[in-house]
Amino acid sequence: MSETTPTLELLKNGVSITDIEAVVIKTASAAYMIKTGTEASMKARVDSGEKKVLRKRNTLLAQNNTADLIMGYDIELTDLLTHYEVVALLEGGTVIKDTEGAVTGYTGPVAGNEVTLTPFTLEVYCANRGTNNKVLDYRRFTYDNCTGKSPVEWSVKDGDFLTPKYVIESCPDPGESPMTVETVTALPTA
Repeated sequence: MSETTPTLELLKNGVSITDIEAVVIKTASAAYMIKTGTEASMKARVDSGEKKVLRKRNTLLAQNNTADLIMGYDIELTDLLTHYEVVALLEGGTVIKDTEGAVTGYTGPVAGNEVTLTPFTLEVYCANRGTNNKVLDYRRFTYDNCTGKSPVEWSVKDGDFLTPKYVIESCPDPGESPMTVETVTALPTA
């Protein structure tokens, strides 16, 4: 029986993804756009399979392995500005507004009480640049069924600005993809 060798294909059209151009958070009743995100890390959350080996001394008799399964993504987003609406969405607290509706502060959830978090879709838009440094198009990374994974992490030190880190967990429903990457020609507008 002869084996056929697959044809080697030269991949030509890779993308040069750079910069966080926009982040959009969509709930059933609201949508927020962040233009000041500076860093995003998206790490797959994996349920590790098992590897069972049947052997007699130095002889392998059989294997019964189960595969690793992707359960969703853990996402960390660092922002240059503090957006209380996003903090409230991720932690379950309350945005404080003055009588004219301007945001003036934030109150975190009550310590020791269970918090019901609102699920949302997270979209991260990054630029795809050419050799002339011009933006060719954008890549939209989409994560569905997200919630805040932990309280917002705050970091501030003398001489620097406070930079919140948003920790997000995506948990797609069974049968759904945990993320998608799509090419789009323009950024969303507010």
